[in-house]
Amino acid sequence: MSQIIYGVLNSELCLIDTSKTERGAKQHATRNGYNLVGFRVGYNAFILAEKINGKWVTKDNSYSVNSVN
Repeated sequence: MSQIIYGVLNSELCLIDTSKTERGAKQHATRNGYNLVGFRVGYNAFILAEKINGKWVTKDNSYSVNSVN
């Protein structure tokens, strides 16, 4: 069974692993100036939320992105 890993998305929309929880990924993104967080299962990565006007907004459609481990 694959574990879900959360992370931030850089300017090239590559997922960078940062946390085992969504909350941890959002905290890391806020502290380090990122606006997108996502998650991956195995090698498949998806956009989860975007920070707009200081608030995290969950994305309705999960778009697949590249993952960098």
